[in-house]
Amino acid sequence: MKVNWIIGKEMHTAITDSDMMKNIAPIWGSYTTWKKYKTDNSICNELSNAKDLIARAFHAISNLYVPETNFVDLGRPVGLKLFGGKFTQEDFKFKDDIVALWLASHDADIVLMLGFDLRSTDDTVRKGYYMSIMQIIKEHKDVQFVLVDYNIDLSDIFNDLDNLQQDSLEAVQELLI
Repeated sequence: MKVNWIIGKEMHTAITDSDMMKNIAPIWGSYTTWKKYKTDNSICNELSNAKDLIARAFHAISNLYVPETNFVDLGRPVGLKLFGGKFTQEDFKFKDDIVALWLASHDADIVLMLGFDLRSTDDTVRKGYYMSIMQIIKEHKDVQFVLVDYNIDLSDIFNDLDNLQQDSLEAVQELLI
């Protein structure tokens, strides 16, 4: 059984034991989550931030994924991971989270999601983010998505997703370690 963690950029819980998490599965997330969680697979959508990360050889300590359209501008560094596609909405929030969720879902049976705030909202930009998450979950019907330690009521948009559930960190640990 293939399991992946996704650390969302809105991570506010006290879970800081990346070793425990790595004992369960590899960790995916934005490059901004690496310092606290030692993310195995880091996403960076912004060219200027990717340039800074490459200058510091970040791609030697974490699998760094960037848009394939940035590869030449980044100097074609060896070891860099690329992904296709682009966001049409310029003010789209949490691009790195969406890419991490998309990439980690392709080869997983279970995706454990930490740090996602999916409560009801009237914010149009956030609704676009929700639609992207919902679409990924729908397209990966054979993958079980688990919101770990999520204690907020979900937006109604997620109600009809049979492969999305909520569970505690303790239950996840008992099942998967």
